[in-house]
Amino acid sequence: MRLLADTTGESEKRFPGLGKVRGPLLDLYRHNISVLARNGVRLAIGSDSFRGTSVAEALAIHQTGLMPAADLLRALSTNGAVAVFPRRAPFGLAEGAPADFLVLDQDPLADFNAITRIRTRVKSGQELLVQ
Repeated sequence: MRLLADTTGESEKRFPGLGKVRGPLLDLYRHNISVLARNGVRLAIGSDSFRGTSVAEALAIHQTGLMPAADLLRALSTNGAVAVFPRRAPFGLAEGAPADFLVLDQDPLADFNAITRIRTRVKSGQELLVQ
């Protein structure tokens, strides 16, 4: 999806003609995501790279309007954790959930780009110092 959300034009240079099919493909993705959501499928977004993140993909999905921001945040956070670590539940704000969370500088529902501006990282209740 990142390829389709590229606003820099780099994708069009690498894949001539992409612009002609971008709209119909996004419509197809939007339809498929809505069918999955309507049928109770839990969507999760995660990285295939050990040291990578899914932030760029989430930003691209948001930019194209393929998912509402709240659903996208859930797919990126709680749903991703449940998919990767199904035996570690509960996640989120449930009683007994691990105290693993990020503090952003702004509400990501108001400004989705806030997911790129992490103020504090907490793992198992301890603040992580990032260098």
